[in-house]
Amino acid sequence: MRYALFLFCFLIGSCGIKPLISTDQLASAKTNNTFWYGSGVVRIDDSIDYQKTARDRALNKIAEQLKVEINSSLIDIQEAYGVGLSAKVSEYNKISIESRVENTKLENVEFIDEMKKTGYYHVVARLNKQQYYARLNKQTDEAKRIALDLILISEQGPSIQTLSNYVSALKAISPYLDKYPEVSYQNRNQKLYPLLLRLFRDYNDRFEIVVSPEKPLIKALIDENVSIFITVTDKRDNSPISDVPIDVGWVGGDESFRIVTNQMGEAKFELDRHWVVDKNQALSFNVSYATFMDSEIELLVGSNPPSKEVNVDVIGPKIFLSQKIINLGNKIVDTNLPSAVKRHFIENYSSEFVSKSKYADLELRLVVSTIEKSKRMNENYPYMIYANGRI
Repeated sequence: MRYALFLFCFLIGSCGIKPLISTDQLASAKTNNTFWYGSGVVRIDDSIDYQKTARDRALNKIAEQLKVEINSSLIDIQEAYGVGLSAKVSEYNKISIESRVENTKLENVEFIDEMKKTGYYHVVARLNKQQYYARLNKQTDEAKRIALDLILISEQGPSIQTLSNYVSALKAISPYLDKYPEVSYQNRNQKLYPLLLRLFRDYNDRFEIVVSPEKPLIKALIDENVSIFITVTDKRDNSPISDVPIDVGWVGGDESFRIVTNQMGEAKFELDRHWVVDKNQALSFNVSYATFMDSEIELLVGSNPPSKEVNVDVIGPKIFLSQKIINLGNKIVDTNLPSAVKRHFIENYSSEFVSKSKYADLELRLVVSTIEKSKRMNENYPYMIYANGRI
């Protein structure tokens, strides 16, 4: 009877969950030529999903090994192709690597052992290198096909659509740059990343912005609108480039407006008098990337949008100031009010004040009056004075 009870207990114990390897083996699982390994340990607590937490930690250990490998290759590529290693580029690398790791590692990860021991939950995961690289190669080939198709439909010369296609192609291959993707283009094998950089920069540099007049002139407060004509052409053959969005703004200023070239590569901008403040300002015209540029890909392109600056000759108007200031029925001559008005127009509109109206471009009339609507009832009652003014 004792023998039968012992055998029954032994069989029950053998059928329970049993780790494939011991705790010591869990801790000593090492990455080798066949697998990447990662282990995760978490305290058993009913308030959390400790199994998921331990698995996530094991996956993160594998991911960290992948990141080191990918980052090293990305740095080599960026140094080779002249894209700087600034803080922003390093941030791009981080984003790109995270995306790549998530897209390629999870599908083939195996959890080879899990166990509970002394209040902790232990997990070991591994990723088969051959399966990982097979999936990665398949994804890289798909990205190469997409990029090459975009290149082939973008051979008609510079345009916003062409630049957009190159950016889309770069975005497609960006997670796989460390694989040095290569395509056959123009009868020879070429690496995609430097090819796309060259194509984007070459077409980008062919945009030419011409502004007429070369030095616009506007008289502040008087000229309602001054037309400035912009033409965008291909430097190579002088052909017009249509549908180009251009941001127009004062150099150093925050406000800007957008115009778009027509089929003749032309656009018009009205220089509004409300923009005019200081003399000799610079007006900037910048091709806008906003409609197609990805902020992450912009770090890889390393090229500036085509731009043009022109000096605007702002002429301050000559103003004659006449004033009529009546305070409770009495005309006042000596007051600080006219000086304050003059200072405003001088500082904000580069104005010049003249002593005679015949020398002025415009006359500024300052009329101010004060009245007392009700008499004071006694000495303790306040004055009730009202003022009216107009310019």
